[in-house]
Amino acid sequence: MKKTLKKRTLGKRNRNTGRYTEQKLLKLFQSWNINIHQTIASGSLKQVTNRLSKQDKDLFISDFYTEDLIKGEVIRIENKKRQYKVFKKYYEKTGDKPLIIKDFCMIVNQTDFKNMLDGKFNQPYEVIEDKNNKLLHDFFNQDNAQIVSLISPDDNSSRYKDFLFCIDNKIINKLIKERGMHK
Repeated sequence: MKKTLKKRTLGKRNRNTGRYTEQKLLKLFQSWNINIHQTIASGSLKQVTNRLSKQDKDLFISDFYTEDLIKGEVIRIENKKRQYKVFKKYYEKTGDKPLIIKDFCMIVNQTDFKNMLDGKFNQPYEVIEDKNNKLLHDFFNQDNAQIVSLISPDDNSSRYKDFLFCIDNKIINKLIKERGMHK
C-alpha cells in the first residue's frame, strides 16, 4: 500500500529535523572537545542489520558513539527529538536540579552535563520512582544506548531548547569514578 503524499512529506520532514538535531548534538560535543562519531546508516538499515551477527550489528546501533567519556569504553548515544509537550515533564523537573529516576537513569540539563564532564558537578538532585517513563525506557532499549539526548523545539521561537541528557545509572557511577564527581 502506497503512502499518501501527506504521509511521505511528514516522514521526510521528520527525517530532516532528526538529522538537524543530530548535527546540533555533534557540534555541541565538538565544542566541548569530545570526539563523538556518527554511526554509519544509523536507523536507516534496521531490516538489514537484523540479519547480521551481534558483533557486526553493533557497528550500526545508536546514533553516535564515543570513547572519550570513559577510558576504554565505547558509550552509545541515542538522540531523540520530539515536541515539547512530550518531554515537558523532564524539562520542567531538570530546570534547576538534576533528576534521578530510581534504579534507571539520571536526567540533567545541558549545562549540568557539561559540568559533569568537567568534574565540577556537585549539586542536589531530586529522586523519583520509575513510573510513567516507558518512552524513556524505549529510547534506551531501542539500540542499547547508554546516554539518550532529548531535544524539543522552543514553542516561543523558531529555535530549539537546550538538550537534556539521560544517563544510564551504570554510566553515571563510572563517570563519577572517572571524573572525580560527587553524586
